[in-house]
Amino acid sequence: MGILDLPAPLFASLDQFMAIGLLATVRLVIWGVIGGVVTMGLYRLFSPQAKIGRAKRAARAARRRLYEFDGEFADAGPLLRDQFVAAFKHIALVVPATLLAMFPLLALLVWLDATYGQGSASYLPVGPEWARSWMMVFFPVMMLVSLLIYRWARIE
Repeated sequence: MGILDLPAPLFASLDQFMAIGLLATVRLVIWGVIGGVVTMGLYRLFSPQAKIGRAKRAARAARRRLYEFDGEFADAGPLLRDQFVAAFKHIALVVPATLLAMFPLLALLVWLDATYGQGSASYLPVGPEWARSWMMVFFPVMMLVSLLIYRWARIE
């Protein structure tokens, strides 16, 4: 049993509770909502939003200065350096919170695949067999919820 399997009993209990009155496809939609909310919530909570905003603005300004530069390529070195420094600073600010927010989602994906990915179950009524898997229900819902929260919460 790996570290990603630790929350499996919690996921299974919630899924069994939902199974009392909900079809598997509806439960996958709910899991998609939960995945999107938890992932974006953790990222928002643990990321330095103000610093990321400043880093984004600095990167944008560096790109603008480089774009507006009308000299020799050899003279563009400081502008190129500024652009790379700003971009890498932005990456350094985003990566830790992204990795932290990713672990619960990975645990959920491992559990979902073990629970819903076995056999030839179809969770959508139409389309080719490969497009009826649990992933085709879960991922679009999770992505839509994540994007809506990203915009609504003004996450950097």
